[in-house]
Amino acid sequence: MEMNNNSANSGYKKYETDRLDDLSILWGKQKIITSDNFNGGKLTSIAGYSEIDLTNCKLDNKSVVIDILGIFGGSTLIVPKEWNVVVDVFSLFVGFSTEIIRTPEKKMIWKKP
Repeated sequence: MEMNNNSANSGYKKYETDRLDDLSILWGKQKIITSDNFNGGKLTSIAGYSEIDLTNCKLDNKSVVIDILGIFGGSTLIVPKEWNVVVDVFSLFVGFSTEIIRTPEKKMIWKKP
């Protein structure tokens, strides 16, 4: 369900959903997800990008899985500082990096080239 965009992050759209399902092809998206029972999902970027802010989510279980597929594209996840993130990657024709910043004031923001 799409919500109103009243955030300080211009360009972001707000969604209230318990499951993430995002596809970006030749384009970019910025989303803020809000949920009290977040249970994972999937991100797919094909020659595009997605930036997903999950800082307004509470986990449904102790652990959730978010599958990310990037084909000549990429994704950025911004998660709450108390989440423990485990990354398992297979990379083909795509770069990969992890940047963990534990202070909420310094979020990772993907800049368009």
